[in-house]
Amino acid sequence: MVNQQVQGQRKRPRRGILFSLSAAAALLLAGCGGGNVARPTGRIVDRGVPVERAAIVFAGAIDGREIRVSGLTDADGRYRLDYGVHDGVPVGPMQVTIGRTVLRDGSPAPPGEEGMHMVQTGAARVRTYEYQVDIAPGSPQLDFDLAEGDDRVPR
Repeated sequence: MVNQQVQGQRKRPRRGILFSLSAAAALLLAGCGGGNVARPTGRIVDRGVPVERAAIVFAGAIDGREIRVSGLTDADGRYRLDYGVHDGVPVGPMQVTIGRTVLRDGSPAPPGEEGMHMVQTGAARVRTYEYQVDIAPGSPQLDFDLAEGDDRVPR
């Protein structure tokens, strides 16, 4: 903190204010997670075509605690992650699972209860794709092409 000169006298900051500012800075730094978290963004496509309504889950660990962060894709295939109480996802190796509900011909199933009913009756199924990624610090762009993932189709 810079002390100000006022009318030739040095003005001293109050100790309570200094303590409050120091405590707030410590809390902010603790909440940032330092350099060991990231906030990835990106798109999910299937052979270049955006995948709408796909679910994505990032799973990893920070200090021995398992972290799971999930989100959904929009019409352009862009995913938005919900970090909940977490500051981001752990930097380093992570498992990414992407799931989408498809009809027997591979086209997207309807959203909501209609799609869930179709899964229950066998008219649709959930396909999952697994990826191993190495997360870099910051806000890395991570795009996924389902044609390149490890496709796991329930039989």
